[in-house]
Amino acid sequence: MYTPSYWEVSAFWQKKWDFIVIGSGIVGLITAQELKHKYPDADILVLERGILQMGASTRNAGVACFGSISELLLQESTESQLDMLNLVNLRFSGLQRLFEITQGKDIGHQSTGGYEVFTADEEDNYQHYLTQLDRINALLEPITHLKQTYIPKDEDISKMGLKNVSHLIYNPAEALLHSGKLLFALWQNTQKIGILVWNQMEVEHVNSYAEGAEIILKQGRLYADKVIITTNAFAKKLLPELDVVPGRGQVCITKPIPNLRLKGAFHYQEGYYYFRSVEDNRVLLGGGRNLDFKSEETYEFGFTELVKNKLTTMLKEMILPDTNFEIEYWWSGIMGFGQEKAPIIREVKPNIYCAVRMSGMGVAIGSKVAQKVAEMM
Repeated sequence: MYTPSYWEVSAFWQKKWDFIVIGSGIVGLITAQELKHKYPDADILVLERGILQMGASTRNAGVACFGSISELLLQESTESQLDMLNLVNLRFSGLQRLFEITQGKDIGHQSTGGYEVFTADEEDNYQHYLTQLDRINALLEPITHLKQTYIPKDEDISKMGLKNVSHLIYNPAEALLHSGKLLFALWQNTQKIGILVWNQMEVEHVNSYAEGAEIILKQGRLYADKVIITTNAFAKKLLPELDVVPGRGQVCITKPIPNLRLKGAFHYQEGYYYFRSVEDNRVLLGGGRNLDFKSEETYEFGFTELVKNKLTTMLKEMILPDTNFEIEYWWSGIMGFGQEKAPIIREVKPNIYCAVRMSGMGVAIGSKVAQKVAEMM
C-alpha cells in the first residue's frame, strides 16, 4: 500500500502556498501567471483533475470571436445595451490580450474573419438585422475601431461552397486558432516562470478560515493563503451557491478534404451552431445544444443521436454539399452558463475567489477574467 513519505508530507502537503488555483484551463493558467507577475516571490500551485485540461479550454472550436449580430441583439433585448457593450468590450479586449500573452508562440492563429449564416426560412430575421446594422456598427466602432464590424457578404456564399444558405454577414475582426496549441503555449509560459501544475488532483471540497483556505483532495489536504476557483462549468460542485450550470457542446471534425473551399469561422442560429475550416483542410462543426437544452445541461462528456444526426445533416446539406467527406473525430466539451452572460468574478468566502461562467466565450474573455480576479488579491 502506498503511503506518503516524511519528505513528501513536509515539503508538499504541510506547506502553506501563497496561492492555489483550481483548474488549469485558459483562466486558471493566466490567473496564475498574473499573480506571479504581481508577486514574483509567491509560491503558486495550479491543480487540475485531468491528465490534460478538462471542461472546454481544449475542447472548443478554436474560434476567436466576440459575438454575431444576432447574439448581440438578443442580449441587448434580454439584458440591456450597456450589458451587451460591456461584454463585447470584455471579449474584444480579452482576445487582444490573449494574443499579446502568446506572442511568438505557434497557436495556429489565422486572421480569416468570420460569418453569420442565414437560410431561407430566416429571411425575416435577416431583414431585421439589416435594419440594425448601421446602429450596431456605430456602437461597436469605439471597441473594434472598425467603421463596419458587420458587413453583408452574400457574394461569398458560392465561393465557400455553401448550399441552402441565403445570406452571410461578415465580421473581418474574427480569427481562428488551435485550441491545443494555445493551451500548450500557456502551460509553457506557466512553467517557465516557476509555477507548479499538478495534474490528476481532484478537489472534493474547499474550506475557508480566517488565515487562509484548506483544499481537500482525494489524495490529501493542501493549504493556501488564497484559493482561486477557475473550473467554469464545474464550479458549482465546489460552490453550490453560484449561478453556473453546465452546457455540453458536441463537436465533430472531418478527415482532410482535397480542394476545400470553405475558409474562416461561421455561426448559425444565434451561435448555437458553429463551424470552421481547419488548417489541414478539415471542417469542424459543433453545437446543437438548443435541440434539447435539458439533456445538454450535464457534466457528462458524451453524445446524443439527436445532435449527431443534426450535425451530420448540416455537413451534407449545407457545409459540404456534393462533397465526399468522412468524420474522423467526435468529442464534447462542457461550458458554463447562467441567467446572465457576464462572468462571475468575486470573493465568494473569505480567502476563496472564483472566476467562472464564461458563457461559451472562454477563448475571448479568459485572459481579462484572469486579470480581473488577480487584481483582487
